[in-house]
Amino acid sequence: MERQIVLIVEAERPEGVSARKLILESLQHHVMIAYTAKEALEMLTRVKVDVILIHTALDGTDCQQLAAQVRQHDAGIAILALSPGGVQTCGQITTLDSLRPDQLVRYFTGLS
Repeated sequence: MERQIVLIVEAERPEGVSARKLILESLQHHVMIAYTAKEALEMLTRVKVDVILIHTALDGTDCQQLAAQVRQHDAGIAILALSPGGVQTCGQITTLDSLRPDQLVRYFTGLS
């Protein structure tokens, strides 16, 4: 898989974001982080993003609503949801367990 620009959108503790960022950078991807939906949408106007990871527990934001706004901006962006335990979904969007880094690795190495 070629190098991609990944935008992580989540308001979790910094160590969770840092771990995901480290994993993705070790797979040779460029990673940006937004802590709010508004910040994520602003970033999308400045940078061409390939994949967006949206945490399902983002404060004050509905995951499906943010995904719809992202698709309006660029229908070609791959959208994934992150949920602890994979229990909270984001509609029809593929949900990865945010506590299972192996799922993130499998997706980004094309093994899923």
